[in-house]
Amino acid sequence: MIEKASATNQCLVDIPPCEAGCTQKTDLVLQSQDGIRFGAHSTNLAAFSDAFPVIGSGIIANEVVKMTERADVVLLLLQLTHRQRWMRSDRIPFGLLQGLAEAAEKFFIPAIMEMCRVQMQAAVSKHPLDVFIYASKHGYDDIQDAAAPGTLDLPFESTLRRLKVYPSICISWLWRDEFPCTLKYCGQCNEMLPMLCDWIRTELAKMNLPSFTNAMNETCVSPTPT
Repeated sequence: MIEKASATNQCLVDIPPCEAGCTQKTDLVLQSQDGIRFGAHSTNLAAFSDAFPVIGSGIIANEVVKMTERADVVLLLLQLTHRQRWMRSDRIPFGLLQGLAEAAEKFFIPAIMEMCRVQMQAAVSKHPLDVFIYASKHGYDDIQDAAAPGTLDLPFESTLRRLKVYPSICISWLWRDEFPCTLKYCGQCNEMLPMLCDWIRTELAKMNLPSFTNAMNETCVSPTPT
């Protein structure tokens, strides 16, 4: 989950001060995906999540720990891993909330996970597809069900393109009860849809869902790959 810096970068570096407004000494450097470095307290991070390194457990002080999250997400994550009053979660911009929610699930930080779950659920009407993907990935079935109807009017092709990176979520979206007319699109293939149909068939075969594959073959004008 967390990648240590390469051997060439493991020399001692200056540790930035804490940006959460506390005076406690920092002993760890976290580097965001976009190259911004933050000073962190290893004991604080360890208290909130087992996923973070603790000084003395294979991580040396002043070592740069690379993260895959953006700088704004890392900063907010560090601010929330302090024993202090949190900012109002309903004022977090959705893009930042989305990144924070994924980070909280990845590092398994229960308090932040719950805060994000509540706010992601509140964003169903404005961001149905994003919330649907989030809920599907992390097992929030009630939020998935709440978000699904809001995706009905989204452009079919662009939605399918986005969902392709999540095969199981894509298939569940295509064949939910809320989408009884999905198969009719397979009979109206344009220049792009045949390729998607072939991909869907391949994924269905991997998932061992013959009933869906048969239904698609009966409806779709795109030939079944041999």
